[in-house]
Amino acid sequence: MNKTITIIAVLMLMISAEVLCAQHRNDRPNILFVISDQWRRQALGFTNQDPVITPHLDRFAQEAVYFEHAVTNRPICAPSRATIFTGQYPQTHGVFGNKVRLSTQSLTLGDIAKAEGYHTAYIGKLHLDGQDERFVPKERRHGFDYWITSRHHVPFNQGYYIQNRTEAQVIKDTWEPDWITDQSIHYLDSIKGEPFCMVVSYGPPHTGGGKGFEDRNQPGKRFKGKIKYGYGYAAPEKWEKLYPNPKNLHRRENVRPVGKVKDESWPILPGYFGAISSIDENFGRMVSFLKAHDLFDNTIIIFTSDHGEMLGSHGRMTKGIWYEESLGIPCLISYKDKVQSGVISNPFATVDMTPTLLGLAGIEIPASMDGGNFAPALMGKAQELPDTAFCSFDQGTPSERDRAWRAVYTARYTYVLAKELYKADKVINGAVLYDRQKDPYQLSPIYTGMGYDAEIKELHQALLNHLEDTNDPFIDLQWKTDNKPKYTYSDVLMK
Repeated sequence: MNKTITIIAVLMLMISAEVLCAQHRNDRPNILFVISDQWRRQALGFTNQDPVITPHLDRFAQEAVYFEHAVTNRPICAPSRATIFTGQYPQTHGVFGNKVRLSTQSLTLGDIAKAEGYHTAYIGKLHLDGQDERFVPKERRHGFDYWITSRHHVPFNQGYYIQNRTEAQVIKDTWEPDWITDQSIHYLDSIKGEPFCMVVSYGPPHTGGGKGFEDRNQPGKRFKGKIKYGYGYAAPEKWEKLYPNPKNLHRRENVRPVGKVKDESWPILPGYFGAISSIDENFGRMVSFLKAHDLFDNTIIIFTSDHGEMLGSHGRMTKGIWYEESLGIPCLISYKDKVQSGVISNPFATVDMTPTLLGLAGIEIPASMDGGNFAPALMGKAQELPDTAFCSFDQGTPSERDRAWRAVYTARYTYVLAKELYKADKVINGAVLYDRQKDPYQLSPIYTGMGYDAEIKELHQALLNHLEDTNDPFIDLQWKTDNKPKYTYSDVLMK
């Protein structure tokens, strides 16, 4: 009899423990990380900067915190994404340029979420596994169990590596953001309310090619003097029609003809802005799903991009430079249960994203992370937020010429140390300051002796301190030196 009672008691304790464990899993917040590629901060309708139509993000901004000075720590795809998901600077995680694989020794948001018992999923563009977008074996998926990654930038005819299939499946005649959103909603529906950490990664509005891009180009890109068609900016016709008469659309005051050939950039606006409007609708679809299934209030949602897009400002396209259009990224975070909507004016960088998400979720932040945790401030607690962010660049890819620069970014100033090869960008003696409050389009560079010497001295020292803290050899290795590549693929841990 006593033995029977003991067995029943043990079973009851086991059942109780399982119930408590299940309750703990269901109480913790979900994490939805939505990231686009090459979407600049100015291209949000509610900011009234670019003439872009984003009704769903405009509404979401009323429920979220908007970071009005969000920046990328490195304005290029792979290094930025490595920084986002590791919470480390490129000098720490080692991904200095594209085509460099993030080490499996790096601890990412996916690794941590999986260890915490979340269902983990990555759907869309990865750009973290080295030479090409390709099949990624399980051991290099950084904790993400459900796995769909895209191959290259061909958004009307995209190939995807789905789970463990080693050959890409091409989804023909389907716009990538639509298909990725369908798969993301299907995944959420399949896990039936279990805690999840899901990354949804859109390729557009990044330049693309293949079907649908035959008549598209990137301004400044020419072959034997003629415009090079077949790669550029595009979106489905219904979205491009939102932007008729692109020549008459409002442009930033610093827009100039692009490159030595002086190509106009306005013809590409319907493709770029149209892609943004299409993603806006798809983001709205995901938010609607969460609300319809009573998941929104307990889900931490972040919407952002890996870097910006120059779009003709300063006569440049794409990214890789320290100007506001390249560094600035959209960033909104909502968590209805614990975060009130509002605006954060302090700089918030890609390196801060994962530490902040972990802080909001109540998960311990690893000591390996360099970024700051803004969670206390987001949840209404007193917190002294950083007033600086640090941005950098080395090479586009291994073997490319060194284009190194380092910058310190505040809500008002951008201070840059750059190689002298940037003479065309008005860098004199390797340093330049911009007062973005008085000069929002960065058309009036400031140097020593122009009335800002105290500010230059303070920001220069802050940047030197950061270089020392991150063991960054920029000053001796790269600043004012030749432009030969200073890093190689083998500099990164490949285990």
